[in-house]
Amino acid sequence: MMDEEEVILSPNLSQTRQAETELRNECETLWVQVNKIHERVNSEPTLGVLGDTEQPMLQILQAKSKRLEAEVHTLDAKEPQALPTNPTILKALLQKELSKSNQELEQTLAFIQAQRKELEEDLTREKGVLEQHYEVKRTLQSKLEAAEDGTETSRSSQEKELHQQRKSAAEHQKKLMRNLAAFVSKHFPKPTEKTKQTAGSEQRSKEYMSLLEILEILMNKCMDSESDPYVAVDETCWPPYIELLLRCGIALRHPQDYKRIRLVPFHL
Repeated sequence: MMDEEEVILSPNLSQTRQAETELRNECETLWVQVNKIHERVNSEPTLGVLGDTEQPMLQILQAKSKRLEAEVHTLDAKEPQALPTNPTILKALLQKELSKSNQELEQTLAFIQAQRKELEEDLTREKGVLEQHYEVKRTLQSKLEAAEDGTETSRSSQEKELHQQRKSAAEHQKKLMRNLAAFVSKHFPKPTEKTKQTAGSEQRSKEYMSLLEILEILMNKCMDSESDPYVAVDETCWPPYIELLLRCGIALRHPQDYKRIRLVPFHL
């Protein structure tokens, strides 16, 4: 036993080179086994794109890769040491290192398999939720189609109803205009010479418009030109009728031009 320790502590040059060669061979053997395990892990079928769930696994693999790179760098920088020349001791040391590496790789493989199983369960659950969403979508789509079919029918009936209401409104408007014309023509006719003398008009030879004509001009201007509904009061407008419209709140003067008036927008 003392002789073996003396050989280990003070090896000659040939023994050092031989030990270095044996160590490199063992390292290559270990790397072959590591690559085989790595290929076996990669040969497992993937589960497709899972989004952020792959990030923890990627970080773990990156960390292990960095650790292995650091170990390789340490071994490269470390000066080779002589191994025991006794084959039994050398075999025992190499078996111990190999067993340790195998245990670490098996632990890594077990962790990856557990993570994969968890991801498969998550995928199954998400598929169930997606199927429920599809079912809700189909139900809502069928209801929407039924509603659209009913809408076509109701739209046709609504168009008929609106057309009837428009026709009724037009007839009612004509009736109101006839009543207005009859009332105004009866009570506010075109000024005659007698009415001019009674009102004390200075320009009795002028031909004035009737109140109905003035109202028609104001109404047409109000509907045709909403941005400028004012009408100029010229010599054809009898002043008493203009004053009547202003006093009764039917017409308004322009705030800056008193010779222009407009109809009060009762329709707004």
